[in-house]
Order: sequence, then structure tokens, then C-alpha cells
Amino acid sequence: MYFKEPQLTDIREVWEEIRGPINSILSEIPFCKVIPEDIYSECVNKRAELYVSSRGFMVLAIDTEFFSKTRSLLIWIAYVHEPGKHNWQKHVEWVNRVAKEAGCEYIKAQSVVPEMEQYAVANGWKVTERIYMKEV
Repeated sequence: MYFKEPQLTDIREVWEEIRGPINSILSEIPFCKVIPEDIYSECVNKRAELYVSSRGFMVLAIDTEFFSKTRSLLIWIAYVHEPGKHNWQKHVEWVNRVAKEAGCEYIKAQSVVPEMEQYAVANGWKVTERIYMKEV
């Protein structure tokens, strides 16, 4: 299958199809207080954007660092229909272009999938932090 760029999509048009996968992703994150409707709201209010392709979808947002004001493209949610096939690698050039066009210096992503770190580092990403949380 050839690569077709993800398309900017109004989340309201596909909400019934993507709500379940978003909920599944969020439910895997320990201590996560974000609900699918929060992501819906961010997209509707233009603080995040939903991109859909035949392989899955991504929700992207601009993250501005508090002190330096450095802009990063945040891959907030990424879902593929066929996990484990490194489908995100087919989107690398596209994501780089989206980041540059948005005036970003970096691309950021987080994952609770342990295998993602090894694969990301092998493909040019740097681990910048690990976050540990404990409930009180």
C-alpha cells in the first residue's frame, strides 16, 4: 500500500469512529485524567488538530515551552489500525513538514508502550525525560 498523507479532518465528522480508540489509548495511561471529550473539545476549539489516513489517525497540538517559548509539534494521540507494523514511520516526512510549517523547532511524543522507546531512539529521537508518579 502506498503512502497517502493524513488529511485534516473535522473531529465532529468522525467522532463516533474514533472515540473508542481514543478512550482505549487514554485508559492505558496511569493517572490520566483526560477523557475523550477533552480531546474533542481541543479540536473543535482549534487548539489541536485531527489528521486521518487509511492507516489510522493522529491528534496534533502545538506545545510552547514556558520559559524559552520554543514551539514543538506534540503528537498527542496516535492510533493505527494495525499495531506493531511501524506505520508511524511512513508518516515521518509528513510530520516533519507539518512541524516546520507550524514554526516548530521540535516534534514531541509520549508513549506508555515500552517498545516505542527503543524504536524511536533507533530512528533519531532523543529521550528527554521519564516521568514517575505516585498517588497520594
